[in-house]
Amino acid sequence: MKLNHAARIRFPKPLLVLVVLCTTLIITSCGPTSLGIPPEVPTEGAYLYPPSQEAEPGQELTVNVEVLSTGAVITGGEIHLTFDPTALNVVHVEIGDLLGVDAVVGLSDIDNGAGAVRVAVARRGISSDPTRSGVLSVIKLKVLETATPGTYQLNFREVVLTDGEFNFLPDVISHGASVNVMGGVAATYAIRVEAAPGDGGHVEPESGVYESGEKLELKAVPAEGWEFMRWGRDLSGSSDKAKLVMDDNKWVVAHFSPAEAVAEVRYLKVTGDPSEGGHVRHSAGGGEGEFRFESGTVVTLTATPGRGYEFDYWSGDVSGRDPSVRLVMDGNKRVVAHFSRAVAEQYSLSASVEPSGGGSVSPESGTYDSGTVVTLTATPGRGYEFDYWSGDVSGRDPSVRLVMDGNKRVVAHFSRAVAEQYSLSASVEPSGGGSVSPESGTYDSGTVVTLTATPGRGYEFDYWSGDVSGRDPSVRLVMDSNKRVTAHFSRSR
Repeated sequence: MKLNHAARIRFPKPLLVLVVLCTTLIITSCGPTSLGIPPEVPTEGAYLYPPSQEAEPGQELTVNVEVLSTGAVITGGEIHLTFDPTALNVVHVEIGDLLGVDAVVGLSDIDNGAGAVRVAVARRGISSDPTRSGVLSVIKLKVLETATPGTYQLNFREVVLTDGEFNFLPDVISHGASVNVMGGVAATYAIRVEAAPGDGGHVEPESGVYESGEKLELKAVPAEGWEFMRWGRDLSGSSDKAKLVMDDNKWVVAHFSPAEAVAEVRYLKVTGDPSEGGHVRHSAGGGEGEFRFESGTVVTLTATPGRGYEFDYWSGDVSGRDPSVRLVMDGNKRVVAHFSRAVAEQYSLSASVEPSGGGSVSPESGTYDSGTVVTLTATPGRGYEFDYWSGDVSGRDPSVRLVMDGNKRVVAHFSRAVAEQYSLSASVEPSGGGSVSPESGTYDSGTVVTLTATPGRGYEFDYWSGDVSGRDPSVRLVMDSNKRVTAHFSRSR
């Protein structure tokens, strides 16, 4: 779409002009939809592409205004470019593919007399296919027939970009382009060289002007008492020697810092024997292994035994039986911490019951290592119930835990169990037909009672009913509840 030079519309929000310092970038050619943006640039930016072209007087050129956004959705933009009107003229401006079919012209103002062009483009509404990078506009240039051979710059004077909510994007970076009109001398670029701080050293070669494409070999030379740290600005790295191609004006800074005395390094190797017997730590925070220290460093070693072990002694470059020792690193050192199995102190356990025969305790007695946890269980005998513990344990729980941190004596106390009682009621049918023995009574729970049915004269036993059954005249009955039985008799035949 070709833009009318005087066409203007109102943006969705007032357009705040962000003034961006004019920067020039030499890049190569590309079509209207290809991005040629430097990959190292981390923020939103506008770029002229291709950044460098060669042309003869009278030849027409195309320059794309390309936009890169690393996060924001671009909904509009305004750019103001300047150029040398004695060599270049803008023929016309077209909309690029960045804002798609929804793009509208906000401003298209070409002033070839002043060497300036201003273009503003916005998207009408919010697109369902938001874009972040692409060609904002395409500028058609013509090299004047009267142009003097040489290199001419196209520079950004102003750049404004808006995001998906029509807010202005901060920190927009811009890079211009150049046109080399053939028939003249080769393009030249200047390099500015600095040392930081100034008395820290210098750079060879010094600042100067070089032909385009010339390769420089730079060397950072520190002053006495200083050392080179790194390159800055248009050069990076920490090697004191670097190569640079003069494809643009350059600014290089060599950073220096005061040199520090390099202390001699000593090595300390620490091991435990056996490895599972414990571990060793040093005052710098490390454990076992090999460590580096500056010569003269005083290191404190501490040996900590593992479970079931105890520290025994040091060997190697330290000795003794103290688990914490100090070592001066005046040479490479090797240290071994020796551990041995700990001999646990033992204690006796004596368990008894009261009264004798009232029950039992498990375990009854024994010898145990210090710290052993023993579980004691009191079991009552027949007719008894557990009452309480005394001695080195207490409470009424029949199962208790006891830590063997000394000789222990415990007593499990039992008492007679109070049995629940039930009644027995026995009858005969018919009355006078016989008798039952026992007839009735009260019994402890669980008592086994033998019932006997005896027929009277002229009768014979027939059967039982109630809480017993059957035709056997003698039966057994467990008193686990109140019971009622009936012995049935019949006339003898």
